[in-house]
Amino acid sequence: MSTSNLKETGYVCSEGGPLLIADAADARLWEMNFDGSDYERACFLFEEMTDTPGAVLSLNGNNGVVWELGGAGVGHVFNMGKEHIVIIRTWPSNPETVDKLLSDLARLPLQTLVALGDLIVHSGVLAVMWSAESGASITSLEVSPDGRPSGDMVTGCSVLLMNMNTGNYSCFHDEVQVYGNQARRCHLLLQTE
Repeated sequence: MSTSNLKETGYVCSEGGPLLIADAADARLWEMNFDGSDYERACFLFEEMTDTPGAVLSLNGNNGVVWELGGAGVGHVFNMGKEHIVIIRTWPSNPETVDKLLSDLARLPLQTLVALGDLIVHSGVLAVMWSAESGASITSLEVSPDGRPSGDMVTGCSVLLMNMNTGNYSCFHDEVQVYGNQARRCHLLLQTE
């Protein structure tokens, strides 16, 4: 895994519950309400599969991946090159050094991987969003400089959009530690064949 192109793209806030990772055109249709919504399907999945860090959900005829942050918090999204994205959730022991910590966590090699499934990025734009957010916040597939959609969001940081190479991505979870700080990571790796 090359880390020469490492760049923090942004972050996504969650007040609890998993993140949704999907092609932005599909994520636009994600429904958030408490009566049979996509969010309810995601929560039910984690209730049924208590040991899983994430899984695939059908979304608009394609796949989206839901990934558990491990409680309320922030998922920091790093672009490792357009063929590899990593989302990191950590509990820093020293908040003053969080930028270096995140960078070092992103650079660590892949550890014991748990396969979450595959998703297709067909529009060239990936959405990473708190699953309690409505996809209606994604009113355009134009990616703004800060990566935030133009529609209204539950919080100012609950959705992040980024340009990606189109293709089929394999999604994995791993857990790592550096300087005594634990982290969960979700990797999206472009399949080359």
